[in-house]
Amino acid sequence: MNKEELRAEFRRRRQELDPREVQERSRRVRENLERLPEFSSSRFLAIYLPKHGSGEVDTYPLLDLLGRKRIAVPVVFKEQRMMRFSEILSPGELQAGVFGIPEPKPECYRWVEPEELDLVLVPGICFDLEGRRLGYGYGYYDTFLSGLRSVNPACVSVGLAYEFQVVERLPDGPNDQRVDIIVTEEFVRRVRER
Repeated sequence: MNKEELRAEFRRRRQELDPREVQERSRRVRENLERLPEFSSSRFLAIYLPKHGSGEVDTYPLLDLLGRKRIAVPVVFKEQRMMRFSEILSPGELQAGVFGIPEPKPECYRWVEPEELDLVLVPGICFDLEGRRLGYGYGYYDTFLSGLRSVNPACVSVGLAYEFQVVERLPDGPNDQRVDIIVTEEFVRRVRER
């Protein structure tokens, strides 16, 4: 299958999950994530927040860590085709943004430089066993990860997915960025040793 066919297939499979199954699988993914030494030692996380009804691994409960860890979430600037991360201090600062994805209200922007981050959680429609990622096709995370690695190579990127979203091999292109670790409800796979 090509990338568009893969996107359609895996989005369909993810959206067919019952909401209770999404919550249970997501809980198990988060448990595996929180066992990672890289997660435990991190002080400043960049996380994504799922769009309501997308079936993505739910990261909202990680906001309970506010006060113990610093957390930033993405802000997409569609016209400029770029994404930046802004620190949030409470869930009340969020609103629906571009594509309906939660992001901070403009009056709450606190821009974060990539050098400040310890760990980045990366969404994906699917991943492969070597850390390749298939996103939504806009390139926001690939561009961000490329820039991040040039200024902060110690920052760890973690792809979150359900087990069925991990395949043996994905097609990739010259601008595609891989993640360092893949975390599912069933396993953790370290792709790149740091």
